[in-house]
Amino acid sequence: SEWVDALCELLPDHLRPELSWRAQHSRSSPGGFGVVELLLWAVLSYRDRLARALWKEASEPMRAALLASQTYLDLSERERTQKGAAAKLADAERFEQLAVGMLDLLSPHGAAQLLQGCSLTCPTPLLDLAIEGRSKKFVAHEHSQRLIAQRWRGAFVSSHCVLEDGASLSSLLARAVCQLLILLVPAIPQLAGASSPPRARRSQRMRLSMPRGEADSLAAAWTDAVEAWAALLGCTVHSPSFEADEQHYLGPVELSVAEVAALPEGGFWQVPRVKFVVRAAIDISYLLLFAHVLLWCPPDLWCSPAESVFYSWTATNALEEYLQYLSAGSLKEHLRGFWNVVDALKYALLLFAVAAHAIALALWLFPLVPRAMLYATLANGRISLSLGALVACLRSLFAMLAYQQSFGVLFISCFRIMADIKRFMVMLTIVMLAFAIAFSGLLSVENLVVPNSAEPDGTPDEANAIEPRAAQEARGPPWAISFWAIFGESLGHETQSQPRVVAVLLWVYFMLSQCVLINLLTALMSETWERVNEAADDEWKFLYVSNIDEFFGLPPVPPPFNAWLILRHLYLRDRGADPEMLAGRRAESISMAEAELRKRSKMAQRDLVRNEAASEGRTVQAQLSELAMRLRRIERCHARAG
Repeated sequence: SEWVDALCELLPDHLRPELSWRAQHSRSSPGGFGVVELLLWAVLSYRDRLARALWKEASEPMRAALLASQTYLDLSERERTQKGAAAKLADAERFEQLAVGMLDLLSPHGAAQLLQGCSLTCPTPLLDLAIEGRSKKFVAHEHSQRLIAQRWRGAFVSSHCVLEDGASLSSLLARAVCQLLILLVPAIPQLAGASSPPRARRSQRMRLSMPRGEADSLAAAWTDAVEAWAALLGCTVHSPSFEADEQHYLGPVELSVAEVAALPEGGFWQVPRVKFVVRAAIDISYLLLFAHVLLWCPPDLWCSPAESVFYSWTATNALEEYLQYLSAGSLKEHLRGFWNVVDALKYALLLFAVAAHAIALALWLFPLVPRAMLYATLANGRISLSLGALVACLRSLFAMLAYQQSFGVLFISCFRIMADIKRFMVMLTIVMLAFAIAFSGLLSVENLVVPNSAEPDGTPDEANAIEPRAAQEARGPPWAISFWAIFGESLGHETQSQPRVVAVLLWVYFMLSQCVLINLLTALMSETWERVNEAADDEWKFLYVSNIDEFFGLPPVPPPFNAWLILRHLYLRDRGADPEMLAGRRAESISMAEAELRKRSKMAQRDLVRNEAASEGRTVQAQLSELAMRLRRIERCHARAG
């Protein structure tokens, strides 16, 4: 155990629980303990050939290949030299390619069972291990993507319903509306006054006087209408079917709107894609309300109804973000995601605007406070609100578009060429600074004045200056020429009254900034775009998994409708109680026999090694045949010459 603990200290953080769990359960399955640990030791000791030999002896070679690849990837990040990091990255890609090659040889059903299966010694499914360890090519494989798409539609163990494949966003949103309308069916008899006992006349006036039979008929007609609309708009919901045996796999059963509404634990609303569609629609409504507040609600001390609703909605969103921070455990862990950083900036700006408005209202109650302070507070709040609108629009709309592959690949490629843009901006800043200093010195000649000899005190006469000072100030400062010249503006400094060297230097700067540097940036970006765009598809597929993983942990009821639940959760948490979690249900693994997992993985490894040996044999055989043909040609040439 001490040896395993020492080995765990050298491994990446996400692999330490895996190895510790294997060490604890090594006695129950002694055949699975030892080879993987030696493999990781060989990787950490830079014994590449030994690592490859131990991989062939591993009982679960696909898992062993992923562990070795992720360890090599962690070692590459620790390397100080670029050459050493590149070598470790190559080793990581080689072992990851072994796992991908074994995955190629599996059938879709067998791959799904192996990717989400777990055993006593291997509690983490292969797909989750690949996601945590950033095995991007493995995650981007078609089998992995098919399983991820099924989870996105609700096809995991703890789910109660599954969306049909290929359902559009509009049809899914229409099905969500139908699921809301079907919830009104139990309330129809109560509103009709047929199912309630006789009460006071005051309460009876609030209901319709309708017999019990007519109320039930109205409820049945309402249900039939909702079912008809759901069938017409088209988004089919099925029951999940999970069978470990491929021969006894049962097809899904279509569920009606009423059957979906009767599902326990959220049912339809716990599906991750449903959460995404509902929250996207609510976010768009939030942005529309935001635009209404900024465009049609003038700044005023007293909040309009739209502003009051918007501020309350913003506070609810901020509370949910705070709840996610508490679930993460630490601020550093929560801010690890890019969108979480953007959310933190957005809510900081919006909450500052809300606080500024509240402070201005409080200052108004004190007559001794200067009105200028009140107006300044309102103005600062409005500025913060406007900047928050910029961040909110970019965050919401870009995050929605990132789920589309075409836009997602485009965004990733743009992020990758930011390094070229930074280098270009450094070069451009240096050139701008140098020319700005030169222009400032050359154009200072315009400020020269000659003392008037007629004046007894020798005071300078501005009339003797080369150019009046008013004309100089109208053109702007000389040091700004290098900035505006990039956009083709010279600020009128090309007049005949200036030295010729100014015009020459100005044209040189025009050529340098407009032709040389801009074309250099275009060439750099084109080269980087071609190089990055090839791997951007795998990068997007991996980031897509990270994006959809967020919706597995979100509660089914979005803000602002879950404000009471969030406040109750925070209150119970502050009192030291263990509140009921608001998060959704995660995708659970399928428990499988350890022998079954080993059998599937070893069969894939055997086929992969056999194919590699056959490929190498064909390659050597082809080389020998080509060499024999060349020798025969040489013999024929010598025979003809003789």
